[in-house]
Amino acid sequence: MNSTTLGERIRELRIKNGYSQEMLASLLGVTRQSVSHYESNRRIPTLSSLLRLAELFQVPVDTFVNRIPAGSADHVRENTFLVGLSADALNYTNITPLESQLLRYFRAMGDDDREQMIALAETLSGKRNPVQ
Repeated sequence: MNSTTLGERIRELRIKNGYSQEMLASLLGVTRQSVSHYESNRRIPTLSSLLRLAELFQVPVDTFVNRIPAGSADHVRENTFLVGLSADALNYTNITPLESQLLRYFRAMGDDDREQMIALAETLSGKRNPVQ
């Protein structure tokens, strides 16, 4: 992508994927005017909207942010919607669509299921011995 601004990236991907502003707005749960404001750089999408855009366009969230290392002062300054996040939280702004899907499933689970999922993830990642 040769676009330099967030709005240009959103517009380019919207057109490439065949969405009108109205269609995209409906999928994001915002108004058409909001999408227009995003594309003209008058408004910055929320983090949840950026995650949804990444999912819809099947691109990493990183597509929508400058390629400055997460957690750096320049990264925060260039991406005002990230101001106030800790350095650890900034590392999670670059999640893939697959990671986003996993997070949606996790959030839909009850507490017991979440604990089981964490135990399974720990086991699969080698961080914990399997339960005997």
